[in-house]
Amino acid sequence: MQINCYLNFPLIIIGVVGNISVLLAIFSTPSLRSSTSHIFICSLAVSDLLVGIVVQPVYIASGFVRNHFLDSTSFLLSFATCGISLLSITAVSVDRCLALHYHMRYQLIVTSYRAKLVIAVLWLAIFLLSGVYCWSSLAYFLLIAVGVIFCLIISVLSYTRIYTIVRTQRKKIRVQQRAINIQTPNASNMTVLKKSALSSFVFFAVMVLFYLPMGIAMCLLLHTTKWRPEWSFATTAVFMNSSVSPFLYCWRLKELRRAVARLIPRFICKNN
Repeated sequence: MQINCYLNFPLIIIGVVGNISVLLAIFSTPSLRSSTSHIFICSLAVSDLLVGIVVQPVYIASGFVRNHFLDSTSFLLSFATCGISLLSITAVSVDRCLALHYHMRYQLIVTSYRAKLVIAVLWLAIFLLSGVYCWSSLAYFLLIAVGVIFCLIISVLSYTRIYTIVRTQRKKIRVQQRAINIQTPNASNMTVLKKSALSSFVFFAVMVLFYLPMGIAMCLLLHTTKWRPEWSFATTAVFMNSSVSPFLYCWRLKELRRAVARLIPRFICKNN
């Protein structure tokens, strides 16, 4: 268990620095700050930042000092931040699906205000769900299970729909290009939307990959009441997702990557 705690120290540093950089880049760049898709990225970055500055320190403390209060606090905080991340990444998948399906009217349908309202509702839902644990742990686990399944279904349906739209649009664009032999504005717009949808799918797939060990561990708990020490590494895998995510954002989102790159010289100049 203590070895597992030591593994979290470098993850905290990487996660905090990475997510703060992402948030500063978005808030300091007007075009990113007003983008609805980056509003959902902000929600992900904030939840990942909370993992580094709150959840992991409490988790490490509970590993070194065996205390029921610390264990319960660590458990609740871990599930709350994971829940926010899962809901946010689901919102991203729905947002990208709407962007492709209503690509001509998307900016009128999904406004910055509505995106912020959705994020506020998601955070409030997680806060209320955490309160259920104090009333009934069984009800809490059942709601979590239903919530996870619901999010996965919504994301899978969204990406299935995205794939269908992209396939259909690709055929239409090819026909148009053959007819007039030029690159149409609609074609270039769809290319941007396809890249954005692919990036959101990468974020979703990586999150599922890191959360999979915890899902397996939770299934094993149905057959035994003992939490084996090696299963604790599943928790670290979840925390690792928060450290890796900022690098994924910068890798897949070119404008965000440039904004983060612009921050580095400013930071160096201030320190000098």
